[in-house]
Amino acid sequence: IVMVMESMPDLRETPEACLAAKFLTVENCEPRPHDIFKTVEVVCVTIFTVEYILRVGTVHAAKPQDCGLTEGRSYNSLEMTVCYARQLLNLVDLFAILPFYAEVAGLGSGGASVLRVLRLVRIFRVLKIPKLKSCADMLVDVCWDALPALLILLFMSMMACVFFASCIYITE
Repeated sequence: IVMVMESMPDLRETPEACLAAKFLTVENCEPRPHDIFKTVEVVCVTIFTVEYILRVGTVHAAKPQDCGLTEGRSYNSLEMTVCYARQLLNLVDLFAILPFYAEVAGLGSGGASVLRVLRLVRIFRVLKIPKLKSCADMLVDVCWDALPALLILLFMSMMACVFFASCIYITE
């Protein structure tokens, strides 16, 4: 929500450097979000990082079936931690916090907008809520079952576009 709010023009301000600069540049005059948004983001990412590190660091003390790992196999501490960290939703959590630290380290200068979009991966944490996980699984199953019909619909739409584009070309 903070990412959306900081992009709103009403919640951005023109820096003082733009008003006092001899040589006005785009960098000097680009409106910037208020500082409170950066503070909220730092606090949220810090809490999220601590939670992720504690979760991955202490997973070896839990039972494998409680962590989503196969029950029949025996794991040592390192294997269990690595297998847990390589699960899809845990990788989503990792990819949600890495762009922030890449931007802080200065690696996001050229592709900063790409890194900001990657932060939206945090939304997929909702899939970890048990009540919503069954709904998400059902949605994936329905989409998978409907895939042949959707592909036929896509193919027929493309054919109609080609047909009508050809008709328009001929009439012109």
